[in-house]
Amino acid sequence: MLDLTPEEVRRLRELADQIAMGTQGRPCWLSGARSTSIGILQRVSDWLGDACGHIDATPERPGPALLRLPCVRPFGHSGLHLDAHGHSWVSLPGEEPRT
Repeated sequence: MLDLTPEEVRRLRELADQIAMGTQGRPCWLSGARSTSIGILQRVSDWLGDACGHIDATPERPGPALLRLPCVRPFGHSGLHLDAHGHSWVSLPGEEPRT
């Protein structure tokens, strides 16, 4: 692993988040491009260790809560949460992110 300056970390985090969110709700993106961009974001989040960690706990989401993946966007991000499979959601009022 490379030693990054705080500015390089910030730029890498920002770039990965912009790539993934740039595909959100855009029908012109091929599914392969979207999954690749989310995969990049997930790797950057894992590498930097600063993922949001918020889990989608809405009842509309199928499957048990333990199988729901956490948000891979940087901690403290604005906008939608996003998991490694591309599912996105908003925080419910009063919820705190899980880390």
